[in-house]
Amino acid sequence: FNQAEIIALVLSRLFRLPMARDLLSRTRDTRSQIEMKSKEERRDNIKNSILVRENKESVLLQYQNVILVDDVYTSGSTMEEAMRALRRSGAKNITAFVIAKA
Repeated sequence: FNQAEIIALVLSRLFRLPMARDLLSRTRDTRSQIEMKSKEERRDNIKNSILVRENKESVLLQYQNVILVDDVYTSGSTMEEAMRALRRSGAKNITAFVIAKA
């Protein structure tokens, strides 16, 4: 069950925006961020673990404006790492959309 994907689908339909599923992928397994107490520990855990899938880079070059959707924002480490991956692959403007902040 992917809450972020459901939220993105609703936004996509509501605002008539294209949606790219599975745009990002993990390059390695990471520990659950919930287990970690400090922002530094969360950042180190997730660092260099997200990239844009090779076959999806053309999506970023075509649109360059991205709304990155997640269901929960705790320390921001995952969102920041995802934004870094998107920028490296050609996204120019990235807007973060989150439902809940923990």
